[in-house]
Amino acid sequence: MSDHASFSEDLMIMLGAYVDGALTADECQTVDEMAANEPSIAAEHENLFLLNTDLNSVMDSLLDMPIPPETAQSATPAPMPADTNATPLRALAASLVIGAALGAAGM
Repeated sequence: MSDHASFSEDLMIMLGAYVDGALTADECQTVDEMAANEPSIAAEHENLFLLNTDLNSVMDSLLDMPIPPETAQSATPAPMPADTNATPLRALAASLVIGAALGAAGM
C-alpha cells in the first residue's frame, strides 16, 4: 500500500478524480505534468489506477452473479390495502366542523 501521508488532500482528490475520469482535459494535463516531474506522485497515480482496476473487476463479477429468488421477492414491495377507515372519519369530522360553524352562526 502506498504512503500518501505526505500528499495534500487536494492532490489526492485530484488524482482520484483523474482515475474516475472526472477531470477536464486541462486538469488531466496538469496531473500528467505533476506525475512526470515527481516520481512519488507518479507511483501514487499508478497505484490508484491499479486499485480502480481491481475494484472494477471484483464489482463486475458480483454484478454478474444471479440474484437469489428470495432476495428478489423481498425487494418487491408488498401491496398495501386501501385505508378504507380514513375517508369516513374525515367526512364525519368535516360534517361536525360545518355543523358547529352553522350553529355558531345561528343558522
